[in-house]
Amino acid sequence: MKRTRLDKDTFSRFTLAIFNNLTIVPNMLVSTQSYYQAFRLCRFIDPKDVSYVALAIEMNVPLLTRDKPLAMGLRQEGFATVMTLDELFQV
Repeated sequence: MKRTRLDKDTFSRFTLAIFNNLTIVPNMLVSTQSYYQAFRLCRFIDPKDVSYVALAIEMNVPLLTRDKPLAMGLRQEGFATVMTLDELFQV
């Protein structure tokens, strides 16, 4: 909570708002094309993140991550729709 600069109640409401809208998506709903594009983006950054990037591509939504090297690497590869948690809390 210190990093967010939010009081306990505001942080709790924010956290509940995020997790109330959380959806689990089976891998089979992400297209091969999205996986391939994510693999090309992540191959030299962190291949373990391919699924997360593929889902963001498939759903056409920004990727939210705590992983600063991943965010920087994706931006360098031309994937601009990524945001770190630190950036989110600065907004």
